[in-house]
Amino acid sequence: MPSFALAAARLVLAAAICALPLVPRAHAAPSFTPKKTRPFSDNFAKDQSLNARWTLAEPNAASGYKLGGSGLLLDSSAQNGGSDLWPTTNYDASLLLQPVTPSLNWTITTKVSFQVTNNYMGAGLVLTTQTNGFNSGSSFHRFEYGDNPQPGIESFTNGSPDPNYVAFDGKLVYLQLQKSGSTYTYSYSTDGKNWTPVSTVTDATQFTYIGLISIRQPYDGDLSVDSKPVFHYFKVKVAK
Repeated sequence: MPSFALAAARLVLAAAICALPLVPRAHAAPSFTPKKTRPFSDNFAKDQSLNARWTLAEPNAASGYKLGGSGLLLDSSAQNGGSDLWPTTNYDASLLLQPVTPSLNWTITTKVSFQVTNNYMGAGLVLTTQTNGFNSGSSFHRFEYGDNPQPGIESFTNGSPDPNYVAFDGKLVYLQLQKSGSTYTYSYSTDGKNWTPVSTVTDATQFTYIGLISIRQPYDGDLSVDSKPVFHYFKVKVAK
């Protein structure tokens, strides 16, 4: 082939190659670390409505809640078989829950006004791995002031009472729960400043919700009395 013909063929081939669409260069997928779900504090005395980040779970249709000048009334009804969070009765307690990343360490505190008048009523703090559908395989912690069946402050792991119990009979109490790794420390106070430890438990469960609980199980046969605790606030401090 003459040299000029060969050169022309090469030009045609080069032009054809240039006309091909470009193929983007492959890049490695950027690394991504999901944001941690950080819990939030809430002053119920200042709320006009519940913060949308809360999940309110009240399986008992006779239970309810109300926001007023002093805080959040989280009612749990004695009707319809009661409102408990216990393997041998039912899982119809009134719960107010917010999500939290299990790897975080934190301290949660609430101030609650509560008139304990009957056996098996209580109110306090709760940890769970779910917001509904509780059953005998569910994991949860409860830390409450109530009557079970005597007035006092007590913590429970998956329904079973933890070793320590503190006799208490008042109308106002502060409850606090501190998480450090897999260790949970429960304390109470009568002034919100000076704290008395109640119990410490170790649990490797990855709890994904924290919040408030109100229970009323009518073992006493009185269906006319509900638990009516008023929670003034829910405070969270995340450890650095």
